[in-house]
Amino acid sequence: MENRDAVSWNSMIAGLVSNGRDLEALQHFYQMRVLGVKPTQLSFATVVKLCANLKQLDFARQLHSCVAKEGYGSDGNIMTALMVVYSKCNKLEDAYALFSSMEGARNVVSWTAIISGYIQNGDAARAAVLFGQMRKDYVEPNDFTYSVILTTSPTISPFEIHAQVIKSNYQHAPSVGTALLAAYSKIGNTRDALSIFGRIEDKDIVAWSAMLARYAQAGDCEGAVKLFEEMGKKKVRPNEFTLSSVINASTCPTAAADQGKQFHAISIKYRYHDFLCVSSALLTMDSTRFHHFMGGSCSCGDYW
Repeated sequence: MENRDAVSWNSMIAGLVSNGRDLEALQHFYQMRVLGVKPTQLSFATVVKLCANLKQLDFARQLHSCVAKEGYGSDGNIMTALMVVYSKCNKLEDAYALFSSMEGARNVVSWTAIISGYIQNGDAARAAVLFGQMRKDYVEPNDFTYSVILTTSPTISPFEIHAQVIKSNYQHAPSVGTALLAAYSKIGNTRDALSIFGRIEDKDIVAWSAMLARYAQAGDCEGAVKLFEEMGKKKVRPNEFTLSSVINASTCPTAAADQGKQFHAISIKYRYHDFLCVSSALLTMDSTRFHHFMGGSCSCGDYW
C-alpha cells in the first residue's frame, strides 16, 4: 500500500496484536516512526499496552517521554496503560506517581489498574486502602474492580464486598460470581460459596472448577461427585483443574474404593493424566488403591 497514513498503520498494528503477534506489532510501530508517520493517540495506547504484555520497561519509558512531547500527557487511556506497564515490571512507585498525577482525571479504569498493580505485587493491604479511598472519592467500582479486590480475601472480608456487589447489581456477573466463590472458599465457607455458585449466570469452567476445589478442600467427596456429574449433564467439558479437584476430593475416607479409579480413567479419556496438577492429585491418593507409579507406568495398567 502506498501513502500509508496513521490510520492504516494503526489498523495493521491492531491486527497483529489481535493475532498474538506482539513483537511484529512493535516492529511495525518502529517502522512507522522511521518513515516519519506521526503516531496518534490510538497508536500510543496500543503500543504501551504491548509493552505491558512483553514487560518492556525501557521502551515504555521512552514512549512515556514521546507521549508527553506529542501532547498526550493528559490522556487517561495512555496514562493508565503506562501505569499497568510499571506495575507489571515491579515499579509500583512509578505507577503510583503516575496515578497521583492524574488527579481530576481518574476514573474506574485507572483506579482498578492501580489497585490491581498492588495486588499483583503482593501488597493486598495497600490495595485495600486504595479501594476504600476510591469509594470515598465517589468512584463506583465495576465488575472488574470487584473481581480484582475479592482476590485480597481475607484481607478484605468477602461479606463486606458481597454487600457492595449486591447493591451495585453485579452479583450475577460471571467474573464477580466466581471471584466471590473463591473468596468464600478461602475462608472455608462452603455454604456461601455454593449459594454464590447457584446464582452465577452462564457458568464457565472456571466457576465449576472453583466450586469443585472448595468441595475438595472441605473433604466433601459426595458434594464433589454430585457437582461433577451435574457438570457432565450440562455438557461442560472438564479441564485439568476440574479433574485434579475432583480427584483430590476422592482421597477422603468416605470415598468409594473405586471412585478415584473412575476419575483416573476420565483424566486419561480427556488426555489430562500427564498434566502436573492431575498427576500430583493421583499420587496423593491412597497408595493401596491403584495408582503406584513405577518406571514411568501406573499400577492400574488397565487405564493406560
